[in-house]
Amino acid sequence: MRRDVLLLGEMIEAADQAQKRTDGITKQFPDIAWKQPVRLRNRIVHGYWSVDLEILHTAAREQLPQFAADLRRVLASVDEGT
Repeated sequence: MRRDVLLLGEMIEAADQAQKRTDGITKQFPDIAWKQPVRLRNRIVHGYWSVDLEILHTAAREQLPQFAADLRRVLASVDEGT
């Protein structure tokens, strides 16, 4: 369980860094569900003991792969512009 908590902390840190680095990018890609990961992160961070791990697991399995693919598309677009 401790390992899981550490991994969640790393995921939160990564999400925070991604959010800082994508200022303005969200407007360029309105088809990406940007707010859902932010809401999930806020729920995890501020929900304390009320976080439903089954919902978190489902989101990681069903929504995270598409979001990661979307982020790869954004990254490719940014790389092309540099």
